[in-house]
Amino acid sequence: MELPGLTLDFYVHSVNMGSEPIFLSKKEFSLLSYMAQNVNRAVSVDALFQLIWGTESLEDTRTVAVHISNLRKKIEVDPANPERIVTIWGTGYMLVARSALQA
Repeated sequence: MELPGLTLDFYVHSVNMGSEPIFLSKKEFSLLSYMAQNVNRAVSVDALFQLIWGTESLEDTRTVAVHISNLRKKIEVDPANPERIVTIWGTGYMLVARSALQA
């Protein structure tokens, strides 16, 4: 899947920013791939937690925020001011295609 500046290969579980490979954990890749399939749409923290960790997990939903933070450190130019994975207060997160930001 091609997004502006970001390429995801679901078959081999790889991510590139331009021509540079980005190494993600399984959970990070799962989060990013689900969000990429729902690009420019808000995804709730609860939905992400249920899909990635499952209902039997002993973790809590705060683990989503930790993994999103780690993911931002890897794919954002400035993780403190994210433009790709934005927080939608009261809902969750949204992966924004850059072309949508520039419009």
